[in-house]
Amino acid sequence: TIAETEDFGVLRIVVDKPDFALQVLKANGFVSRFTDIVGVEVEDTPGGLANILKVLSQNDINVEYMYGFLEKSGNKALLVFRFDDPDSAIDVLTKNNITVLRKEDVVNL
Repeated sequence: TIAETEDFGVLRIVVDKPDFALQVLKANGFVSRFTDIVGVEVEDTPGGLANILKVLSQNDINVEYMYGFLEKSGNKALLVFRFDDPDSAIDVLTKNNITVLRKEDVVNL
């Protein structure tokens, strides 16, 4: 995703070789860093996202940001979340039968 302001832009990318990508970006003068994200399967129907956000809200899980992923998993949409506490978020999502993607799943899309 890309976000911009008058003074700078933010590009968020998911790559299959994160260490190499970071090295290339920094070598070319880009301010770069890793961020832990969580990929989640969401029902691709009206209210699918609302159901997940309700579970997160009921468990006091803060979403810093999220964005859609271009690929789908069967009849499910894929979303990428950035949480204050990714481990707690993964625990809550999993306990509520919400599919959390493994790193390998995301890299192989």
